[in-house]
Amino acid sequence: VILPEGITSIGSYAFRGTAIRRINIPSSVTTIGVHAFNGTPIQSVVFTENSQIQTIGNYAFNGCSSLQSIEFGENSSLKTLGFRAFYNCSSLKEIVLPNTVTDVGIECFRACTKLSKLYFSDAMTYINRFVCYGCSSLVDLHLPNALKTIYNESFYNTTSLKKIEFPETLNSIQYRAFYNCGIDSLVLPIGLENLGNESFSNCVSLKYIEMPSYLNSSSHTTYYGYNESGESYYYNYSRTSYYGYRGNFNNCTALETIVMR
Repeated sequence: VILPEGITSIGSYAFRGTAIRRINIPSSVTTIGVHAFNGTPIQSVVFTENSQIQTIGNYAFNGCSSLQSIEFGENSSLKTLGFRAFYNCSSLKEIVLPNTVTDVGIECFRACTKLSKLYFSDAMTYINRFVCYGCSSLVDLHLPNALKTIYNESFYNTTSLKKIEFPETLNSIQYRAFYNCGIDSLVLPIGLENLGNESFSNCVSLKYIEMPSYLNSSSHTTYYGYNESGESYYYNYSRTSYYGYRGNFNNCTALETIVMR
């Protein structure tokens, strides 16, 4: 499908239930509505150069298990990817977000099991909850240069992810952010202030850690949930027992060296 220039939006549920395979989205489109392509057999999405796209809505490409590629042309204006926008796109192999993106919704890329390359926008300051949960093929990850917070279970079960370069701006890694990750060495930035409970628990390949000596490992965790619209709710709870440093490295069975800086 090639849409004509001049269209400004793709409405909610617009192509749901169709047999669409490919689409070229003209630069005039600013919004893709909720569920617009949900569950379709679409394989390829191309945004043309100078795209004015601002928002890709909740569930827009949810469950598009045949989707293999998304191409953002130069000078994209994309700002927001919604809740579960690309959830369970199990054939998607790589995505490089334009550096205009500031918000990637909860569970956006969850269960994208073939996703091997993901470059976040350098305009982002946080990685949302469950964003890459279960992205078991992820090996090439770029975190934003100005990143401050990695929220709960963002990279849970990213078992192929061996290397992570954290920016010096990072100050908080929250509950189980990298639980069961494939990382083998870990250098935490000197400005990190909080390491959430079980943040690197069950990283069974982890051998080496460098971390700030003054780091606070919180004994209380804020755990977030969400409803069908992606709206958040939360509750606090306390852990009564820990293994290692507040459980941060529980069951890291290969761990040999910890350097406190």
